[in-house]
Amino acid sequence: MDQIKFTFQQYSFLVIPIVVLVVSVSVVGLVIVPQLLSYLDTQKKISALNDRSTRLETKINDLNSLDSDQMSKDLQILLNVLPTSPAVPETVVSIQGLMSQSALITKNLNFGQLKQTGDNSSYVLNLTALGQPPQLGLFLSNLDNFQRAVTVEAIRFSNQGDGAEITLPIDAYYKTVSASKINPEQPVAKLNEKDKTVLQQLYSRSAPLVINTTSENVSVPLGKADPFQ
Repeated sequence: MDQIKFTFQQYSFLVIPIVVLVVSVSVVGLVIVPQLLSYLDTQKKISALNDRSTRLETKINDLNSLDSDQMSKDLQILLNVLPTSPAVPETVVSIQGLMSQSALITKNLNFGQLKQTGDNSSYVLNLTALGQPPQLGLFLSNLDNFQRAVTVEAIRFSNQGDGAEITLPIDAYYKTVSASKINPEQPVAKLNEKDKTVLQQLYSRSAPLVINTTSENVSVPLGKADPFQ
């Protein structure tokens, strides 16, 4: 027993520091390190929340600066150009208005086939009209500035007595919009100068048409008013 006491006293200056070191390391590993990691994780989450708050605040300010009335008008113009449904009766009436403005006789105007190219949907209206060359030229010019998004792939002319007959398939486009989730943190989309220029051009094409409903020369043998119904 005396030998043990003597040995402990002899090496106590080494044992005690080692014990203190072990205890300190244990405290650091079991208490301080986890607390430090938790603190760093908390700071990271706070930073992410602050960034999100800043983005949302910026979006709120951008939304508050928008002119809702002007946006409604712009949206209506875009829907006139590219509606979300076929809108066959409206398109037929508009083309009929162009015919009336050009003083042409509608010989035939009927519904053709549906088309699907990528995200673009369209249908064909087959038109045959009679008139003088200047009137046909005016109609084509008006059609080039038509408010709807349309294309004409081919035009056929033929002489008809003192006048001429024009036959052309008109492709009218529309785009079905599906519901989608909106990310609240997504920045507000803004029009660039090119977008504004295009929008102004669309405004100039969207003037209302004056249709002469008393004309006896206009005939639209469509059968069913809307083939999509």
